[in-house]
Amino acid sequence: FAEFEKAIVAKPKLPVSIIAVQETATKAKLFLERGNYKSTMFVDPDGETLNAYGVFSYPSNYVVDKSGKVISIIRRVISKEEIIKLLND
Repeated sequence: FAEFEKAIVAKPKLPVSIIAVQETATKAKLFLERGNYKSTMFVDPDGETLNAYGVFSYPSNYVVDKSGKVISIIRRVISKEEIIKLLND
């Protein structure tokens, strides 16, 4: 998550959403505090996002365009460089 945080902080004008699925708001907040992360994290305790996007493995990274269309799915840990490339494309 630290690499992801660095990449999105470098591009503050890009709309990036982080979703903690099947977690409580308390656990997500604690995670952000312990890591001293500045990102905003949405919480989906019921896992509705999993079904909507067909997530079946963790971590799953989705790039969604402005219209809501999924344009890229990466089902593995990605590096800071890969994140920056995805955000620039």
